[in-house]
Amino acid sequence: MVACRAPLSGVLAWQFFMADRGKLVAKIDRLLANNTLEARRGGIAMQYLHTQKGQLHNSCHVVAAVLLVSAWFLRAELVVSVVLGATGVLMVALAYCFRSLTVFDDGDRLALRFGPIPLFRKSIAYSDITSVDAGKSSIIDGWGIHYVPGRGWTYNLWGFGCAVVHQGKKVIRIGSDDVENLVSFLNRKISAEGS
Repeated sequence: MVACRAPLSGVLAWQFFMADRGKLVAKIDRLLANNTLEARRGGIAMQYLHTQKGQLHNSCHVVAAVLLVSAWFLRAELVVSVVLGATGVLMVALAYCFRSLTVFDDGDRLALRFGPIPLFRKSIAYSDITSVDAGKSSIIDGWGIHYVPGRGWTYNLWGFGCAVVHQGKKVIRIGSDDVENLVSFLNRKISAEGS
């Protein structure tokens, strides 16, 4: 058991957004798997926490570098230089917004956070979920956050494995490299909500 003076939720929140976030998540996953730590968020036991790392942010950094170098060499053309530079900075920011996808139990809902800059987020109430299946996203679903008519919303970072969450006629695909555990967890939650 982990002993600390500060409330565990405060310590986790502080460490979660620090530079060693990946190490912390791995440590929490390991401790939860060994049943030696009960992670808490807002006084409610957190039963699922998984962070997937993506690879697309690397290509965003390359594009940003090309744009910024181009802006430097074209600095005599002020408008072109400013547009290229601003686009390069935007690409760097987007790269840090979509570097990882953390999916976790947030009490009465499932929370999705892209990060490490947590600008894009989504939460789904367990009571709104009618069924969950393991599935695959397709090329048309893409990576990132997308809406495709007839297919629904996709929140995906890398790869094609996903949990297909049904909310009546509404469909949400949550990409993960831990699909089996996510689907199992969600099915347990929605069966507990129904009883």
